Amino acid sequence: MTSTLDASTEQVPISFSDPVPAGGRRGWDWDDDNEYDIWSCKFSADGNEVIAGGCRMIFVYDLIADRRTVKISGHTNDVNSCCWADTASGNVLISASDDTFVKVWDRRSLAETRKPSGVLIGHTEGITYVSAKGDGRYVISNGKDQILRLWDLRMMRSNIDFEGVADKHYGIPRFDYRPAETTGQQYIYSGSSDGKIHIWSLDGRVVQVLDRSYTLSMALDPSAPDPQDITPARVRPCVRDVSWHSQQPILMSTGWLGRHWGMSEGSVVARHEWKGLSKLRNSLEDHVEKQKLERAERAQRRAMRRDAMPGTFVAELSDEDTEMEDL
Repeated sequence: MTSTLDASTEQVPISFSDPVPAGGRRGWDWDDDNEYDIWSCKFSADGNEVIAGGCRMIFVYDLIADRRTVKISGHTNDVNSCCWADTASGNVLISASDDTFVKVWDRRSLAETRKPSGVLIGHTEGITYVSAKGDGRYVISNGKDQILRLWDLRMMRSNIDFEGVADKHYGIPRFDYRPAETTGQQYIYSGSSDGKIHIWSLDGRVVQVLDRSYTLSMALDPSAPDPQDITPARVRPCVRDVSWHSQQPILMSTGWLGRHWGMSEGSVVARHEWKGLSKLRNSLEDHVEKQKLERAERAQRRAMRRDAMPGTFVAELSDEDTEMEDL
């Protein structure tokens, strides 16, 4: 753990291992159950705790008390992602694993049973990411089965139901919510291996698709008109993670450029901005529809100017319209 508030390079390690027994040393071998890989971690809403997921395990670490408070062996494969279900209490934990299941844990009942309070069943391949809306009700998950799912925790299966189907396999051997400050978490977004970023509304409609192959250099001024000729990149990046700014209509994405293991590999970070969206105070659908209407109007005016009889008066395009044609 490190601080970003100053220039200090000090890093504070957080140990999720079991405490060393009093008066003795803990043994170790290649199959030591006290060695854990950590694949995911996240701060609690108040910043006092950290939840982490690793090799079959879920942990909670109390930063104030400087000790691990929760250890759950809850999955049969790597826990790739974990989070808190709500921002109010911090009692409900969510974990997602390569065993294809999303599990819900209530810390208040862990003293009596180490079983999950509920399980979300539906993915047919491992789960790469899970994110909670923060209201204790809705969760989204992204899986290797190429499916992003929206879950209602009120509809989760009980652990008894889960154990009846836990051994069944139905498969073939970075998403997130739009920030509440701008649009009330109306959208879900996710990157894809085809180099595109898809944005959905909560009712499942595709609102917009961003193509990373048309990304411009980040050195360009985002407030300036876009270049007239935008040549798509030769290699489509695999979009691994996407994050939307909490206050501004700006989205950042990371992409992997390599197609084969070798020196030609690389990664690139891209910035996506919706010009004027913050001034409209409308939904993203309104912004996209406004752009479509403006393009259609400009196309119609160009056609009228091209097909007009000699001597006919046709309103010229303004400088603003000319700039808009370049976007």
